[in-house]
Amino acid sequence: MEKCKNDELVNEYAKKLKVIGHPLRMKILILIEDKSSCVGDLWQCLNTSQPSISQHLAILKDAGIVTSKVDGNKRIYNIVDDFVKSIIQNINLTL
Repeated sequence: MEKCKNDELVNEYAKKLKVIGHPLRMKILILIEDKSSCVGDLWQCLNTSQPSISQHLAILKDAGIVTSKVDGNKRIYNIVDDFVKSIIQNINLTL
């Protein structure tokens, strides 16, 4: 029975790794882990179009990896998934 439970967890982790595996999403997460950011901050830093950044953030949000909150006229994003956050923190240590 324990093996089945572990299989479910492994499958969940695999799905998250697939979502964060895109290079642009990885860059977004690296920036967000360092400092919660809005789309405007991200597209300027990454030299990528605002619609592209928004699309990738939507994918991360749909996967439950990031959340957003409204601050004035900005939507601020941060990482809420502990598994992904620990991976990104380890990546940041090597950069």
